[in-house]
Amino acid sequence: MKKLSYLLTAVLLVGILSSCSFGSASTPQPTSAPLPTAPAASPATVKGVTWEWIEFSEAQPPSVKSVPAPEKYTIIFNTDGTFNALADCNAAAGTYVIDGEKASLILGPVTLAECGPDSYSSNFLNLLGQVTKIGMEGDKLVLVENDGATKMVFQSSTAPQAFAMQPSGGKIDPASVQLDTKGLASTFQAVPISAAGYDNTQPPGPVGLPDHIEITFGEGSPTGAIIYIMPVADYRKLWEVNGDTGVTGTLAKLESLLVEKPEKLPQWGLPVLPFERAVGANDVAVQGIYLPSGLAQGIRFIGRFSQDQSAVTNSNLYYIYLGLSNDGNYLIAFFYPITANALAATASAEDQQSVSQDFQAYLNNKIQQLNALRGADFTPDPATLDALIQSLTFTTK
Repeated sequence: MKKLSYLLTAVLLVGILSSCSFGSASTPQPTSAPLPTAPAASPATVKGVTWEWIEFSEAQPPSVKSVPAPEKYTIIFNTDGTFNALADCNAAAGTYVIDGEKASLILGPVTLAECGPDSYSSNFLNLLGQVTKIGMEGDKLVLVENDGATKMVFQSSTAPQAFAMQPSGGKIDPASVQLDTKGLASTFQAVPISAAGYDNTQPPGPVGLPDHIEITFGEGSPTGAIIYIMPVADYRKLWEVNGDTGVTGTLAKLESLLVEKPEKLPQWGLPVLPFERAVGANDVAVQGIYLPSGLAQGIRFIGRFSQDQSAVTNSNLYYIYLGLSNDGNYLIAFFYPITANALAATASAEDQQSVSQDFQAYLNNKIQQLNALRGADFTPDPATLDALIQSLTFTTK
């Protein structure tokens, strides 16, 4: 198993990576002849797109290098001022500021796996931490480091082709599942679970799961923390042979979000599976972002499921991740109880009154309040849970 380290600040990361180089050349310093600056990028053009790193230029000595396997080195600028990056076998998150042509990226949580001697993982992360300018050259995104010493060029991902199902090569080997719990639990267990037949006879609605893997957590984790890994084809078939398109329709909505990547994720009503966990209406979905990893493309948000008009409290709030593996074969769903410092464990008399007077206005106010919170205002920090699910790997046999 690869050993992963977890860094909390960009300062430490840059200190570790400062000795890394791109190929045989070290990261250059500013020169008297900086690379030309591309026209300023519109934030609306940049955000919500998966950008793949395709080219690297240096001003001194002048050189241009192509990046092998661009899909392994990506960045997404989320609409809330955060970004998520994939650096080969590693994942990173952080915050960014764009002001005209000026830009800065501050790295936060990062996994530090050994990706192999030919990997550009360290170089990629190091360069992101040195960005000073941003622009567009046609349909290409350009990030400039050290005011023109180096330049990174990105193309928009071909995400619409990402989920064409391919032969899976067999079932997941539970022993191959690897995961870094980020200190949230002492251990994890990946267990094969036999299919539970389709059943639409019990309220609140139909249920049914194919043979799948469930990952649960050991000491230190809260009740209800779980990861499901389910074969998409078997899941669809189980429901479709019973005349129910609920799973197929929900998967289609998830895939549509991942392919089209609207600038803002909906604030409620997101597609969530399995229905065994999505009991009730998803009437709150805040802090939503696109979350890629080396294994899958996904979305994550903080939300709840409600069967009636009730106050929003910490008692039923969850971090929720839904993703599709890059080969289109597996659905990955992660649920983890989370609390917000702006919410109480139980509803106050004031909240109950607001719910009874105008539930929609109350809900809109809570959604706005929760979206305004920072990561540190939640326990655990959503970025820690992002890094946990991004560290997930498995193989089939």
